[in-house]
Amino acid sequence: VDLPYYYELATTFALSDLTHDMAKLRRRSGAGNGNVVYGDPVVDASIERAWPQFGAGQKLRENFTPQGNVRGAKIVSLHTDKDGLVLVENEHEYAEVVPPANLTTAVAVETTASHCGFTNAETLASWESLRGWVSGGPKPTAAGIQALCQVLAPQVGGPCRIDPAFVIPDMDGRIRPR
Repeated sequence: VDLPYYYELATTFALSDLTHDMAKLRRRSGAGNGNVVYGDPVVDASIERAWPQFGAGQKLRENFTPQGNVRGAKIVSLHTDKDGLVLVENEHEYAEVVPPANLTTAVAVETTASHCGFTNAETLASWESLRGWVSGGPKPTAAGIQALCQVLAPQVGGPCRIDPAFVIPDMDGRIRPR
């Protein structure tokens, strides 16, 4: 799989949907690259520049940017490391705004890129970890979810690919700051 192409393709479709759906940004662009520094003088001098259209940038920030206002909700977020539609780096951004006491993140390390290509055991282990936490148990960890996954895999299907040591990269390493 050509991962850069996969990411570009997935992002293109996601942004197109966001922009053209009349219930979302109503055919207006909410993002741009007007002030982006790409780090290559030739690219920086020659790339076509675009700016958000009036009102769309504000609507994008207000409605599609996590604010972290989760109140008392407990969240177990399971992500694949090569997801090209919703980049794993989004987990870093989400963790920046959600209170740490309310969020557990686990990342399944893939050999082939997918969007939410979890095994039955990974999904069930995450769900049961969340259920236990909501019922008064301790806050789950990625290591605990992986361990439960390994117990469940023989009955529901694995493998279990959650890496408790996975470090979620900062978004700026993938997408230049805007």
